[in-house]
Amino acid sequence: MVYTLNEDKTQQEFSKEITASPYKTDYVVVVGTDDMDERMARLHTFYPNLELEHSITPSLYDQVLHLLNPRVHKNEHVQIYKVVK
Repeated sequence: MVYTLNEDKTQQEFSKEITASPYKTDYVVVVGTDDMDERMARLHTFYPNLELEHSITPSLYDQVLHLLNPRVHKNEHVQIYKVVK
């Protein structure tokens, strides 16, 4: 199951979506580094105990592709958090 929490979805909508599902969240994937404090604060309202499992940075190849065509190739950092219960 994949849920998306972005600026287009209210916290109430997201809450209804995750409580309606029989599956419980084990991991949270955060893509990008823009507005991290605000995004993490929003995540912590649903998952107060998050533990950083892995951080993925763009490779040299990703950086070159982004330099050549930034509209298509995003230079994104990814962080994977485990939901600690």
